[in-house]
Amino acid sequence: MSRQRAASSVRGPLDHRLEALRASWQEIEPAVSVRNAARRALRVHLLRATDALQLAAALVAADAQTAQLPFVTLDRRLADAARREGFPIVILE
Repeated sequence: MSRQRAASSVRGPLDHRLEALRASWQEIEPAVSVRNAARRALRVHLLRATDALQLAAALVAADAQTAQLPFVTLDRRLADAARREGFPIVILE
């Protein structure tokens, strides 16, 4: 089987799963509040810019209730930063 065909056979079920999950998440646009939180995250934590934006979006979405919003990531550095901000971390194995 070609690599492209193999990727397509996996992508179909994953696309369907992603579409099903889409209804359960909230997208946070990079507004001023997110940018400001990302700047702070970069000063406080050792993060890449994109990871700081992800953490900032979660901080804005949590609205100071970080303990109530599980944080999902496979990146150890981002998980550590989110944990320090008070988020419970979802461990994926």
